[in-house]
Amino acid sequence: MSENIKIGIIGDDRRLRTVAARLSRRYECAVFGLDSVPENAVKCTSWKSAVKAADAIVLPIPVTRDGKNLNCSTDAISLHELVSLASPGSVVFGGMIPSEIRSLIGERSAFFHDYNDSEAFQIRNAVPTAEGAIAAMIGEMPITLYGMSVTVTGYGKVARALCQRLVALGSTVYVAARRDSALATAATEGCVPVTLSEYLDYPHDTDAIINTVPVRLFDDGVISKIDPKTVYFELAGGDGGIDGEIAQKNGIKVVRLPSLPGKTSPETAGDIMANEILSKLDSVFMGGGDER
Repeated sequence: MSENIKIGIIGDDRRLRTVAARLSRRYECAVFGLDSVPENAVKCTSWKSAVKAADAIVLPIPVTRDGKNLNCSTDAISLHELVSLASPGSVVFGGMIPSEIRSLIGERSAFFHDYNDSEAFQIRNAVPTAEGAIAAMIGEMPITLYGMSVTVTGYGKVARALCQRLVALGSTVYVAARRDSALATAATEGCVPVTLSEYLDYPHDTDAIINTVPVRLFDDGVISKIDPKTVYFELAGGDGGIDGEIAQKNGIKVVRLPSLPGKTSPETAGDIMANEILSKLDSVFMGGGDER
């Protein structure tokens, strides 16, 4: 692969600082959105100059929060306009790329790679996410993790990493999940399994609830059965699993934790992103592309 590849890095996610530092060791990097950039990278005054003629465009996780603009607090950048400038044959990296944007990238004869489509990335990223959730719990809960009772909904990669750590710290962990295999695995790892449907019908009292399922599980009926002293932590993306206003009316504190790795472990999470990008650059420019 040619070392003359130009990479445009757009956004103010703290993880991107580490990504820029890693990529600029090998490639020409143009950066927009970060307060400071590595010595080998070029800091751009406009996002358009950063993506112009770029062979790869690196965007944050998630790429958007409102479905329209790039997830970047410094400027309102139309995500549609941004990817419309992608050069044919280039690749766009991002997290949770909407289907409409994926289609637009394809229309540009470009490629995309969504970090969250990579199982290896998900496994690695689960660790800083789980540790960030534990840090938030320590900050929000009036009791120690040791002896605390916690219900975790879902048992995907993040939930599993989190449950393993909570069990090791002395928490009693209930796992509410749909799949029998997930419940069986949770039981062998020291958790108390309960089917999700059973839990939603009769939610048992615990000190905390941690939701990892990106579906509105907690409706009015479920919320009304939860002890008001319970603290609810939201790890799921999108609108999450609970209606915050209804929860507040019922006295339940809701703590939303979006983009945890970028806030609590940006260097580690940035390294994970950089490794994913570097591994895919070879497949795109040497192996004929990723997804389009």
